[in-house]
Amino acid sequence: MRYREPIERGEVDIIFRRWKRLQVLPGRVYRTAAGRLEILAVDEVDPADITDDEGVRSGARDGDAARSQLRGD
Repeated sequence: MRYREPIERGEVDIIFRRWKRLQVLPGRVYRTAAGRLEILAVDEVDPADITDDEGVRSGARDGDAARSQLRGD
């Protein structure tokens, strides 16, 4: 729910998650608290490569904040 309004306003258009296995598939539409979201791509990234711009696009204040929100190893 915390991302609902920023997604609706177009402020959040990228999300970073740690998964043991793939949880969503590109090209599919999922129902979420923010409405129906189409997944355009799923890419594996090294957390160290998350830029400040990407962090802001994910709803964090910068890249470091986005990395600190990642759960797990």
